Amino acid sequence: ILKKFSLINWKRTNKEWNGRAIINGKISKSSTNMLLTLNYIKNKMGLSLTSKENEIENKIR
Repeated sequence: ILKKFSLINWKRTNKEWNGRAIINGKISKSSTNMLLTLNYIKNKMGLSLTSKENEIENKIR
Protein backbone atom coordinates (compact mmCIF):
# COMPACT_ATOMS: atom_id res chain seq x y z
CA ILE A 1 0.00 0.00 0.00
CA LEU A 2 2.80 2.44 0.83
CA LYS A 3 4.33 1.90 -2.59
CA LYS A 4 1.08 2.98 -4.29
CA PHE A 5 0.84 5.93 -1.90
CA SER A 6 4.30 7.09 -2.95
CA LEU A 7 3.31 6.98 -6.64
CA ILE A 8 0.72 9.75 -6.19
CA ASN A 9 1.83 13.11 -7.58
CA TRP A 10 1.43 15.32 -4.50
CA LYS A 11 2.48 18.55 -6.24
CA ARG A 12 -0.05 21.37 -6.31
CA THR A 13 0.50 21.55 -10.06
CA ASN A 14 -0.99 18.05 -10.50
CA LYS A 15 -4.12 18.69 -12.58
CA GLU A 16 -5.89 15.84 -10.78
CA TRP A 17 -6.18 18.08 -7.69
CA ASN A 18 -8.15 20.74 -9.61
CA GLY A 19 -11.76 20.63 -8.50
CA ARG A 20 -10.86 18.29 -5.65
CA ALA A 21 -8.21 19.71 -3.35
CA ILE A 22 -7.56 22.90 -5.31
CA ILE A 23 -10.25 25.46 -6.20
CA ASN A 24 -9.25 28.67 -7.99
CA GLY A 25 -5.60 27.99 -7.20
CA LYS A 26 -6.18 27.57 -3.45
CA ILE A 27 -6.51 24.50 -1.25
CA SER A 28 -10.15 23.96 -0.34
CA LYS A 29 -11.11 22.73 3.12
CA SER A 30 -14.80 22.16 2.39
CA SER A 31 -16.14 18.76 3.38
CA THR A 32 -17.08 17.94 -0.22
CA ASN A 33 -13.61 18.77 -1.49
CA MET A 34 -12.00 16.74 1.28
CA LEU A 35 -14.15 13.75 0.28
CA LEU A 36 -13.26 14.24 -3.39
CA THR A 37 -9.58 14.29 -2.46
CA LEU A 38 -10.02 11.15 -0.37
CA ASN A 39 -11.78 9.47 -3.30
CA TYR A 40 -8.88 10.29 -5.61
CA ILE A 41 -6.36 8.84 -3.14
CA LYS A 42 -8.47 5.71 -2.58
CA ASN A 43 -8.77 5.16 -6.35
CA LYS A 44 -5.02 5.54 -6.83
CA MET A 45 -4.43 2.99 -4.08
CA GLY A 46 -6.86 0.51 -5.63
CA LEU A 47 -9.41 0.78 -2.82
CA SER A 48 -13.15 0.64 -3.41
CA LEU A 49 -15.34 3.67 -2.86
CA THR A 50 -18.43 3.52 -0.68
CA SER A 51 -21.83 4.25 -2.20
CA LYS A 52 -21.74 7.76 -0.67
CA GLU A 53 -18.27 8.37 -2.14
CA ASN A 54 -19.44 7.14 -5.56
CA GLU A 55 -22.44 9.45 -5.34
CA ILE A 56 -20.16 12.45 -4.73
CA GLU A 57 -17.92 11.42 -7.66
CA ASN A 58 -20.93 11.19 -9.97
CA LYS A 59 -21.99 14.72 -9.06
CA ILE A 60 -18.73 16.26 -10.30
CA ARG A 61 -18.66 14.35 -13.60
